[in-house]
Amino acid sequence: MNRSKESDYIFSENVPPNAVRYLHNITIIGTNNFGSSSNLYVHYFIDMNSDWEISSPDSIEGFTHQSQANNNSNNFSHSFTLDILKSLESSEENSLPLILFEVFQVGLFNRQKAVGYGFTHLPGSPGPHRLTVPTWCPYVEGVSQQLEDYFLSLRPQIENLSYLGRPDNDPVLGRFPFIAETSGNVKLQIETMVQTEKCNSVNLRKDNLQHSKKLLAVDEVIQLYQKAKRRLEETQKALLP
Repeated sequence: MNRSKESDYIFSENVPPNAVRYLHNITIIGTNNFGSSSNLYVHYFIDMNSDWEISSPDSIEGFTHQSQANNNSNNFSHSFTLDILKSLESSEENSLPLILFEVFQVGLFNRQKAVGYGFTHLPGSPGPHRLTVPTWCPYVEGVSQQLEDYFLSLRPQIENLSYLGRPDNDPVLGRFPFIAETSGNVKLQIETMVQTEKCNSVNLRKDNLQHSKKLLAVDEVIQLYQKAKRRLEETQKALLP
């Protein structure tokens, strides 16, 4: 479900009752340990169930630029913002969205192949989070398939990225019929802000007014006490010889 009014997502404004809002500032810092793969870019995709609302559908998927490896690391510093909202009355618990990764290598004649798949849950707590996401890729068996992979970039690929985190809606992740091998890592920096319903301003004003009245009543009592004390002191002085 998408929300059309971006103004509803200004952080200082109210969140709907019984709802929680997550504002994630996500930076794909880079990748490392992808072996002989030099020219890489990352395709990312946000996977979440229907309980979540997103302010900008364009932020649900994207690509980094292409980066040349340096000391077995690729730097991207690709940043984007994800602004999502969920009802606290949702029937599904612990359904934090996933961010899915597909790392591509660009080879000779601009041939491209996926060399790493990975995913992680978006943080549920506020603050900065620095994550390293391990990836895997299908293992290429047989000499002929390895030659096709090397010269033609015909490595098996996953068409539906949702399979990475929730294969066939099965809570247990399986990668069959693939034989998988480990690949490199994707490094992330996620800064998360969490916002819930703002205090009712009318009730807040009423509380402040009642508090002010109580303070005024206390001030009046103090003033009456000080007047009585001064009169007593004056009376005592007048009676003394």
